[in-house]
Amino acid sequence: MADINRFTQAYDRASASAKGYAFADGWKQFLTDTVPIKVLLGSAEGPTTSQSAKLDTLRTKLKEATAKTEADIILDMAGVKGTGALSDAQADAVATLKLLRHLYFSEDKGNQSLWIYAQPYSFHKWVFDEIKGCTPADAKTKLNYMDEVYDETIRGSMSTGVQQALSWSLNCVAKLGSPNDATKTVITRWFFSGTAATEAMTKAAATLLGGFTKVANLCNSTKLIFSDEPIDRMKGDAVTGQTHYKSNWNDYAFVDGAASRERLDVVYIQNATLTKWASADTSWMATLAIIHELTHRLIATKDAVYDFTGLKPGTVLTHEHAIVNADSWAYFAADLNGQLPSSQCTQVWKQPPSLRAAYLSALSH
Repeated sequence: MADINRFTQAYDRASASAKGYAFADGWKQFLTDTVPIKVLLGSAEGPTTSQSAKLDTLRTKLKEATAKTEADIILDMAGVKGTGALSDAQADAVATLKLLRHLYFSEDKGNQSLWIYAQPYSFHKWVFDEIKGCTPADAKTKLNYMDEVYDETIRGSMSTGVQQALSWSLNCVAKLGSPNDATKTVITRWFFSGTAATEAMTKAAATLLGGFTKVANLCNSTKLIFSDEPIDRMKGDAVTGQTHYKSNWNDYAFVDGAASRERLDVVYIQNATLTKWASADTSWMATLAIIHELTHRLIATKDAVYDFTGLKPGTVLTHEHAIVNADSWAYFAADLNGQLPSSQCTQVWKQPPSLRAAYLSALSH
């Protein structure tokens, strides 16, 4: 099978394994009744919310044995014996259980919810490709990795961040439905280079209203997934001072755009966003990053320019560019919600020297 590079592909492999694999006799009842993985992974629309608590039941079972490690129990569940390489079916069954071990469902006040897939940082590929071709001994080593990319504290911050993104979006919807002068001022700041004509302002407000309605609906659903993406995480060595790291991991986040849209609504959260969540003073930027990515996902915004080059509309960033620019949408939301520090507004509200080459290239095709 082809290597995996997206959560939806991993989910589909897990779903197929849960439905088709014959798990060990001693574990069939547990994996059918106590933790019904076939039901949990049964929907093409994503994990089944009503079964989400069973993930904690699975984790408890894996942790409770004293004479065996979690890896031993997973291999037992899959009926793996001997020393030879796992068959493809065995490897997929083992990987499915490991995927479920690191899949979380976070439900916050107001019933706002979020799925989080936090596989081990030691995995440099998706779990199915990590386990493929392993002997039981090699698989055991990998199954015992527990250094989750998103720890419990970060998972809590993620849930809070989505709740804040929902709050921002709902407030935008409320104000854009019948924009007053204050709202029009904020619209003008981020999307027009001067005073907007009445018709242009009405059209812009309607566009923003439709977009933030979609963002709010997804944030308020049970379909949003935050996930690690190890292939991208491991791309691009970079060295700064005494710190050696993978440069892609230090981005904020990404989603699949319209041209390569994956079926499930997944945002791949990276280290820059995690860093912003680590401080109360910068957590608003993590929420801004969520809004940025969801506008990509839901309304096909582009990256014409980023905040560090400037977001002030003018001769370079025209209204036509700004109204489809993800950072313009995100900063507008922060500003309209009173969450944009004046120092940051001053820093980014400058005219960019040029539009991104990748954006211009996309326009030419």
